Amino acid sequence: MSGIANQGLEKVSLQGKGFTIAIVGGTTGIGAAIARCFAKLGAERILIVGRNEERAAERIAEMDKLAPAGLKTNYEFVKGDISDLKGMKAAAASLEKIAGTSGITHFIMCQNGIPATEIQTNADGDENGFAVQALSRFTLAYLLLEHNVIAPGGVVLAVANPGLSLDTLSVDDLSLKKVAEAGRSKLLLFLDCSKRDSTVLDSVFEELSKRYPKQRFFHCHPGVVATELFNTGAFPFPMNLAVSLALWTIAPKPDDYAVVPVYLAVGSDIEEKYGSEKFFTSKLKPSPLGTWASNAENRQKLWKKLEARVLDS
Repeated sequence: MSGIANQGLEKVSLQGKGFTIAIVGGTTGIGAAIARCFAKLGAERILIVGRNEERAAERIAEMDKLAPAGLKTNYEFVKGDISDLKGMKAAAASLEKIAGTSGITHFIMCQNGIPATEIQTNADGDENGFAVQALSRFTLAYLLLEHNVIAPGGVVLAVANPGLSLDTLSVDDLSLKKVAEAGRSKLLLFLDCSKRDSTVLDSVFEELSKRYPKQRFFHCHPGVVATELFNTGAFPFPMNLAVSLALWTIAPKPDDYAVVPVYLAVGSDIEEKYGSEKFFTSKLKPSPLGTWASNAENRQKLWKKLEARVLDS
């Protein structure tokens, strides 16, 4: 998985590039590993977005130790709770203020909203996992792009799950409340939520690339990564057993996986090697859009729904 990425990053140095890199979910797991990887490469300014100041301080101390000797660095914590729309907007506003006139050159989103086995909602009435996994990625990217915070030529990248398709998805039931009310089993609802998240994010990133042609967009799948907070109990039976086995046998550590999204974000040969591809598997293979997201009418209806949600609140 990481061989191509490691090789592609061998000669990459970010020193003197003037990059401002913002990582949502950067205090733990994959996000923290991505921050460490950027620090090793000499990124001079990294913004860590999360809820826990103590963890953020630990991550910043790690990055300081990993940065090239003598490099003057600016690592900052941006406190934000993206579990509901109010928190998402506040996080976007904080990032805009802290980024300043130079803006953000690389915006990486690693927040993890676990698919649901039963529908529980936040203050906005959105299913909790969906709000974090998909709605926050749209809202943050949309607000930062609309406010010109993402610099021209900048990168917006989501670490999530591209390529799945919930072909029955309705934009009027994005939280799948009606699906759950129809008596869906926990296992099938979990699978539906996972497909829903992928369908929505693929649709969003396809539309982002069309609506904001001055930036580049990527959506890459991590697969199962053995992060410190990975909770197999969140998976329904028998998936929890399969995931547990994967964690013990084949799952990479966060730092082993982190080179993949970092390579997509800053690799010098990405366009030469992959052209305009935006969606990738954990092995850096292009991932085609699913059936639902391939339909432009579906994507536009979804965009209108999500945009209205942000603007009307």
